[in-house]
Amino acid sequence: MIQLLAHTGRQFGLDAADQQGVGVASIMPQFFGDQAQPDVLVAVRAWTSALVAALDRQDTHVAVGDPPRPRSAGHADFRRDTDDYLSPALARHLAGLFPHADLRLVDNASHWPQWDQPAIVARLIK
Repeated sequence: MIQLLAHTGRQFGLDAADQQGVGVASIMPQFFGDQAQPDVLVAVRAWTSALVAALDRQDTHVAVGDPPRPRSAGHADFRRDTDDYLSPALARHLAGLFPHADLRLVDNASHWPQWDQPAIVARLIK
């Protein structure tokens, strides 16, 4: 798991030595726990163990013309700048899958806009 997190951090340009950065302050405690919260490794392992079967079920639905549909409206904040994983075009596509979705693009934010622009994201989701 640590190798996957390290790879992901490199992909997003995180500085692993930055003790005040999103990796140390938020991502690592979520995966490995700390004094305030348990780790998520058990949940991640349970989810990934069921992932292949769930994808197979979705593929079956898609093959017969009955793709799964999102069941709820959503609110998403995406960075506006280029992101190798979540581009504005992908954000618009994903928002289009949800009825009544509210998509806002956030300037000067990394992959985690809530970390880089917390005041803007907080204002947007109020």
